[in-house]
Amino acid sequence: MSSMNGSRGTTDEAVAGWTGPVGSERLVLRDPLYRMSDPITSALAARYIQRTGITGQQEREVLAALATFPGSTSRELARYAKLDRHTVARRLPTLSKKGIVSRGRMRACAISGHQAITWDLRP
Repeated sequence: MSSMNGSRGTTDEAVAGWTGPVGSERLVLRDPLYRMSDPITSALAARYIQRTGITGQQEREVLAALATFPGSTSRELARYAKLDRHTVARRLPTLSKKGIVSRGRMRACAISGHQAITWDLRP
């Protein structure tokens, strides 16, 4: 398997055909769904959610929550969408790179009370 410089991998390598011991190599994924320093199980999970369409479904759920509750933090969006906050926090940067959402101002999160970035749909 080939490796890649940088902290994130890409998805073209043969994940299904890999037979090495867990943790001995890093799978390379096209989308940055895991870090190269993560265990092999993270790469396998990334491949699974891409193949099954879970990533797209999660993105649609985040976008629906954001359309209803613009200017929300990722933790607030997670509550509205009934998703894990880490899932929402992973989908927002991808949606931002696609030009669909943008970072907003910083404010206290209504759930945690901590300062957090808000998110908005791009016009």
